[in-house]
Amino acid sequence: MPKIDWNSENTRVLCMLFAEQVGKGNRPNTHLNALGYTEVEKGFKEKTRIVVTKVQIKNKWDKLKEDFKAWKKQMLRQTGTGWDPIKKTIAMDDEWWKKARAVSWFKNLDIFVLHMSILLVILIIICVVLLILGHSRPWKV
Repeated sequence: MPKIDWNSENTRVLCMLFAEQVGKGNRPNTHLNALGYTEVEKGFKEKTRIVVTKVQIKNKWDKLKEDFKAWKKQMLRQTGTGWDPIKKTIAMDDEWWKKARAVSWFKNLDIFVLHMSILLVILIIICVVLLILGHSRPWKV
């Protein structure tokens, strides 16, 4: 299985494909169903010309969720986070980043905001789908 270059563009494509599959109802629980994964594999190849497997896709998605949880935990508990207006980055020392278990792309706010926006859209889609299916409190499902 060849290693995938998960640069910001490939990650963006993957997130958009996941959001599309959630919108189509191919995420009945915590992960995509077989059709969803097949569609993501096909769409990723069409958009990037890179062949990925279900395992690679799932591993990347699980890593993104871990990174988001770590970042959210640090930001909720952290005071004194800085902002470098020239570099347009979050200004924290390397020790803070190590503790956050954050990856280097968190330092670039533009990329980070894109990724978090995509995750938020996915969560909204899930809630809307659950409401349409008759769940009055989708966050308790």
